[in-house]
Amino acid sequence: MHGAPQTVFTGEGIVMTPVPVLSKSGSSSWDEGYDSIVGSLKAIQVEMDKLGLTQAGQVFVVYTQSDDAGFEYEAQIPFSGATSDKPGNNVRLAASFNGKALKFMHKGSFADMDDTYEQIANYLDARNVTALEFYIEQYHTDPRTTPPDQLLLDILVPVR
Repeated sequence: MHGAPQTVFTGEGIVMTPVPVLSKSGSSSWDEGYDSIVGSLKAIQVEMDKLGLTQAGQVFVVYTQSDDAGFEYEAQIPFSGATSDKPGNNVRLAASFNGKALKFMHKGSFADMDDTYEQIANYLDARNVTALEFYIEQYHTDPRTTPPDQLLLDILVPVR
């Protein structure tokens, strides 16, 4: 690991308010994960453009299930605007998460996120925090345009 060691690892308590999103579910192996997520986000963008909606906030990726082979997720893009049309291509109208979460920052590579998630797990265990059964990543850098080794995102851990 290069750079200054991270001496303090804390989760900031936040309350998330739901916003309208266009959402697309997917599943992927770990090796194909980033490309799969980017593909889903691009598919959402196509539908957003067709419906005349505008992106209104940072991209979310909700990890709903994972194992050694891969994971299931929902890619979400917040939007503004109105439409009476329904999106196609397995994209649906939805709302982002509503509730309490702990926020942790990850900077760097998509491939190095395992380390961050391990630190999060240790943080939760050490404090006896009960997390819900999913994680949310909120991207400050857009995965569609940012190299996968230069990401800046918050990992949001919904809690009871």
